Amino acid sequence: MSSYLMVQLAGALIITFLLNRALHYSFRKTQEPIRRALYVAGAGIVVAVGIPTLTMGFKVAVTTYLPFVVVWLLIDLVRAQRKKPTGPGSDGAAKCGSVSVAFR
Repeated sequence: MSSYLMVQLAGALIITFLLNRALHYSFRKTQEPIRRALYVAGAGIVVAVGIPTLTMGFKVAVTTYLPFVVVWLLIDLVRAQRKKPTGPGSDGAAKCGSVSVAFR
């Protein structure tokens, strides 16, 4: 593997990480965790592939940036799955109006 390719991949890793965290910060209050992770990945793909396409070409931009966006998506989905819901009705029960129905 050439040193140019390694530097390019390291740059893509850093850029996609910063983009991912910035988008998570902007969506932090408006979306639930799993939906937020999917929105961030979608916006990350558009930005991280769309802008470099102008200078690198579509094929190179996709093969350079897309794998890192997918890695961050998987990490975010695992974090969202592990996060415990808080608040009323977070005991595993489904809320139906003002009645709590437990599926156990």
